[in-house]
Amino acid sequence: MRTITVERAPNDGLLPDFAAHSETADAAFPQDPHWMAALRHALMPGQLDLFVLREGTVAVGLLPLTPTSLKTGGMRVRMMGTPMDRSVDLTDALLLPSHRRADVLSAALSDLTREYPWDLIRFRRVRQRSHLLDALHGLEYRYSLVDAGASASCDVSSTDALTALSREQLRNVARLRRRAERDYGPVTTETIADSTVADASFDRFVALESVGWKGADPAGTSLALDAQAQAFFRDVMKRLQPFGRARIDFLSIGGRDAAAQLAVRAGHSWFILKIGYHPDFRDVGPGSLLLKAFVEEMCRASDVREVSLTTNPPWAARWHFRTEPTYDVLIYGRTWRGRALAAGRIGKEFLKSIRHRLPTRSDTATK
Repeated sequence: MRTITVERAPNDGLLPDFAAHSETADAAFPQDPHWMAALRHALMPGQLDLFVLREGTVAVGLLPLTPTSLKTGGMRVRMMGTPMDRSVDLTDALLLPSHRRADVLSAALSDLTREYPWDLIRFRRVRQRSHLLDALHGLEYRYSLVDAGASASCDVSSTDALTALSREQLRNVARLRRRAERDYGPVTTETIADSTVADASFDRFVALESVGWKGADPAGTSLALDAQAQAFFRDVMKRLQPFGRARIDFLSIGGRDAAAQLAVRAGHSWFILKIGYHPDFRDVGPGSLLLKAFVEEMCRASDVREVSLTTNPPWAARWHFRTEPTYDVLIYGRTWRGRALAAGRIGKEFLKSIRHRLPTRSDTATK
């Protein structure tokens, strides 16, 4: 194999190198170069670097990393990592199918140290199906996988896929729809996929989201409360819309907006990034009505295989959505600090395993 080199991408000109990746069946939005470009341009301007992996002159991967430092155990650690922002629920690296290997990632990490000496690299909330995790097996660096929750999704590969969902929940949503039509008026859905997903329709979504609990609490997650996050999601929708991979869905009840969602597509999956609903219709579950309509639509689409909620909200269990673990990926550098961090993590995991094996006080009392 030729030498893998890493170079900082100066601007969005790198996107053509990876244009075809977003169309591959197993792609996910955190690997999408357009998503990464929006992170760098709108969410973390001047902070996030995109590093292009090259084999010779051919671009084979993309790492979104920001240099920072961390004080732990009395030492200052030089760290690089993916964004830790409340607007970012999943992160990942992009590796082309032919280069999802440990030797490629090992060579890239080694070359990265020439410009950025690092003790620790942290990829935050990476899905189990990530290409990055594929490339960890046999890595020349020590690494750890730390539990970071889960991501919920639904199979929509055919209309039969709905049988995997909770029949009770589907009946309940149908009942809520009848109640909404009886008490408030007609229930309709509308999908926006034109250029207004980044301006007028986006503003409409923000206005609806802000009247709910997300906007009522100053610490809420409404985009109306966070100008930078709002600019970021607007930029994401603007970048993906020309490729037919961004949409905003609205559910109206009695002629008024009751619920809405932002969704983006990668490969054969649609990912719901943000949802909101109007509290006036809380009693009829407008978010559930919209989700059911969306899932049913995707079951009829021959080229869509999955709907992902991105995160794993508590209510996903009521639908019987399947869940996938997510991990914080910690890769330790070949420095004394990196070795100390690796040793500390290994020691912590060892003590944790010992505790699980030890009998509890109640166990001892019964013997």
